[in-house]
Amino acid sequence: MEITGRSRLVAACEHRPELGTGIRTWVRTTLTAEWASFNDIKKTHPSAEEHVGLVAFKVWSPAPNISRGQGRYLLLVRVHFAQNLVHVDSVELERDARRRWDARKK
Repeated sequence: MEITGRSRLVAACEHRPELGTGIRTWVRTTLTAEWASFNDIKKTHPSAEEHVGLVAFKVWSPAPNISRGQGRYLLLVRVHFAQNLVHVDSVELERDARRRWDARKK
């Protein structure tokens, strides 16, 4: 797959350097992936989720306040299967992303 929007990944790693390992692993895996459907994504990343046109991948940060939602990040992307393209939308705290999704459902 080809990845666009990598500047968002760089910015996330600059802001939260501890995300670097998880993001680099995701990039390596995605570049070699051949996804034709969301089911293929689930084979590579079992914890991936679909939300309102986005695919969410969990990226963990070893932050001290895990119980308060800090340290759990989601890498949000749009996948264009026909073009073999993954566009990075954002990297957000999981609790913030879920709040936005819940607001969209109402």
